[in-house]
Amino acid sequence: MAKWSDPRRQSMINRGLLIAGFLFILFFIYVLYAANQGNLPLFIRRIYMFSGGDKVGHIVLLALLTFFSNWLLRLKSIQVAQHHLLVGSLLIFVLISVEEFSQIFIDNRTFDLADLFSSYLGIFLGDVSARFIGRQMNSGKHDN
Repeated sequence: MAKWSDPRRQSMINRGLLIAGFLFILFFIYVLYAANQGNLPLFIRRIYMFSGGDKVGHIVLLALLTFFSNWLLRLKSIQVAQHHLLVGSLLIFVLISVEEFSQIFIDNRTFDLADLFSSYLGIFLGDVSARFIGRQMNSGKHDN
């Protein structure tokens, strides 16, 4: 069984994640645009048909968006105090905060603090996932 640190395997995984990340960001932009137009696609509206579905949608979409954003930025981090913060996570945090508060001014959207907190939970989960996968892929690099 190939290790995470196998260079060929890493290259294949990295390439796949980069392509998936780019495609997911395009999908997310489409969903955001459709939501602002009041015209979400049926397959997205179905997610919202059960109690709490919109919160689950926020968590899943933002976890994936954050994970892929961090991966596309190659897990770039900045140090604030004694913490290393992933740049992708920070960008998504700021953009989603602005987007959610902007709903106050969009007629067919509704600002909801619970949506915002669900988005923040998704950002946290995406950040943790990106860090975990990054560590797994780097863990065996020096095991030769």
